[in-house]
Amino acid sequence: VKPNYGHLQETLHLVTEERDLAVREKDLLQDKLENLEQVLKVRMETGLRSVPGYQTGRS
Repeated sequence: VKPNYGHLQETLHLVTEERDLAVREKDLLQDKLENLEQVLKVRMETGLRSVPGYQTGRS
């Protein structure tokens, strides 16, 4: 059992590193998506204002 324990610890360490990396990448991609959504929203609003007869509904 003891020889297997070292291998299991190594495997756990590697899997934990992979998980942590994946979580960081997910967070970065989520931030990027949110930024792109904001850019798209601004561009859509800017583009719609240039359409004749378009009203934003704002007073």
